[in-house]
Amino acid sequence: MRTYIFRKASDIILGGELSVRSLIKAVLELVENLRMSRNKILGGAAKPADFSGGGTQLLFERCTSQGNNLFYFMTGPRISGPIVVKDCVFKGDGHVQPHARWATGLLIENTQVPEGGIDLMNRGEMGSGHGWTSGWGVVWNCSAKGSIIQNPPGCANWAIGCSWERMKRARPFDKEPLLAEGIYDSHGVRVQPESLYMAQLRERLKEKTQKGIGY
Repeated sequence: MRTYIFRKASDIILGGELSVRSLIKAVLELVENLRMSRNKILGGAAKPADFSGGGTQLLFERCTSQGNNLFYFMTGPRISGPIVVKDCVFKGDGHVQPHARWATGLLIENTQVPEGGIDLMNRGEMGSGHGWTSGWGVVWNCSAKGSIIQNPPGCANWAIGCSWERMKRARPFDKEPLLAEGIYDSHGVRVQPESLYMAQLRERLKEKTQKGIGY
């Protein structure tokens, strides 16, 4: 695994994993227009990850990935966020899915996984015992083939304005009980604002936002 610490990356084709960790909490780390492509068939239960967010104030924007049997995006354990995955397209039967033990503050918006899924879920005994992977996460105006959104005890995950088959599941390797589904709003119908990230950014920075960040 290679680790890249940077402000911005554009138009790069890689074959491995990109792991981004924010070392300075006051600085936004931006991964933009990054294209990942795998030229070999991946097999086995241990899936690789194309993008991994392991810090705070991380923005993955307009990134793409293509391949099967992998995680397009994941977080590690005990990640406090905020982390944003925005305007990305991932092609294949893989998943956008926090990986292990309580990542928080994840926003996934306007992201498409037409043959795979976007999951905020309990991974139970998978891997090293990953358990609840994410709390206080929001999936906003996204689309996928089928996704699992579950509510951990004491917190919540939301799917708002999203389109996919709602999949209800027990913990992995169990058949029952089915775990509590997350909070759905406007399922199958996109909502306004189109971008929750941009709406919150405008609110914080007022009129200087669009000019200041180049939109």
